Amino acid sequence: MEQSKWVKWYLGAPGTVLGTVVGIVVVLVLEQIPALHEFANANLEFADQIHFIGRIYFRALTCVTIPLAFLNVTMCISDLVASQMRRKVLLVALTLFTTTCALAQGLFWCHFFASSFDGHAYLGGLPEADVTIQCPSRSSGNSPPALLQYDPSTGALSCVQSNFDGGYANFSTTSLPYEPNFPETYVKWFPSSIAEILNLINLVVPDNMTTMVMDNNVLGVVTFSLLFGVACGVRSRQDKGNRIVDILRELHAIFKTMLSYVVAVTPVAIIALIAAPLLAHTHTLAVDGPRLAAFLGTFVLAAIIHCFVVLPLILIVSTRTNPFRFFGLMKDALIYGFSCSSSRKSTPVASRSMDSLEGNRNVARFATSIGTCINKSGGALYVCMALIWTFRNAGLGSLLTYSKLGVVGVLSVIGSLAIPPVRTGGVAIVVTFFTYLSGVPITYSYSFLLVAECILDPLTTVINLWGNLLVARIASFNSV
Repeated sequence: MEQSKWVKWYLGAPGTVLGTVVGIVVVLVLEQIPALHEFANANLEFADQIHFIGRIYFRALTCVTIPLAFLNVTMCISDLVASQMRRKVLLVALTLFTTTCALAQGLFWCHFFASSFDGHAYLGGLPEADVTIQCPSRSSGNSPPALLQYDPSTGALSCVQSNFDGGYANFSTTSLPYEPNFPETYVKWFPSSIAEILNLINLVVPDNMTTMVMDNNVLGVVTFSLLFGVACGVRSRQDKGNRIVDILRELHAIFKTMLSYVVAVTPVAIIALIAAPLLAHTHTLAVDGPRLAAFLGTFVLAAIIHCFVVLPLILIVSTRTNPFRFFGLMKDALIYGFSCSSSRKSTPVASRSMDSLEGNRNVARFATSIGTCINKSGGALYVCMALIWTFRNAGLGSLLTYSKLGVVGVLSVIGSLAIPPVRTGGVAIVVTFFTYLSGVPITYSYSFLLVAECILDPLTTVINLWGNLLVARIASFNSV
């Protein structure tokens, strides 16, 4: 059924922008009402309670995205294995090569502009102390008691005279009801680069399928879907009426419908996601707006270099094709992909554009169709740069060692396969990977990342489509 214009706007970028504006207006209204403003400042958990709505949204998005990613990759690999096309290895190799080139662009430009992403230092989420510890020495006369305080200049604890006039609690720390509970820091660290790489391998090849699903292990899900897809493809070559593939297609339709329901509440969820960090005073528009703009500018720069320099050079070397002529023929498909922000919807238009070129037409059409799932260089570029931006904006830039950046690259390649073909689908993958890399739960940075994705989604679609068309052209040219 055809959607109305208003529904399309609500589900598209205008809806996300509208939710962002409403969230900002809500904060401005709260700050203008003295009673509400004092209540928000006095209750430090008020912003977290509002942000809880956004965390529910991210949780729902992740829970539906992971099964959908499994079904997407499985069906795509099954079709690839079951096909009679000879240049399958060439198709996969070109896809991996173009995706790696996109990642190299992202890492290279982030190296120069990452300092523009930096946010406040991450403090581990430790709450303020509920008790005040009085030093054992007695104060003379009517002078105030000495309290144990932290000296930031020396990093040591010391007894300092204080004007604190509250009450003091005397209790034994061995008494169970009053036993102090020190929350563990959230930040995950590894003793060495080897340990981190081994942990990555353990995630790619998990030893427990149940834990893999419960922990939203995207790497393990993609690995399993690749192997399961190969098995289904081999079975389909022997039996054309493969019931398993039919069941997977029905499940894919079900989860895609479920995901559309989750995505439909994005404009509402972003109201809470934007309002929470502004109320908590961890982010401000004046400070974090330029950081987000720097991220957008860096992404656009990497995309331009990749699309107009790297990919045309690959096309010239591989086929001796004039890239300007090829771009002119694909122009309508790229414009359509930019307008609808969907590689899948623009595939028929792209396939018709490929028919006018020399080469194996059937290979070009099949490669374009398969590439919609496996050739997502734009998605890999987004996941890579979004992870770096989230680390830096959350004040965890010091964790981005060279070994971790290498892990980020591997995660981005694998994660691009799991990105569902819907708006905000990439954020779910970024959330999962960031939690794995840092151990930090959902941060306020994701709120601004949602705003960035509504702007970058059309551009990411064009990068995916342009790389897909180029790989399909090379595959068809070498199949004559």
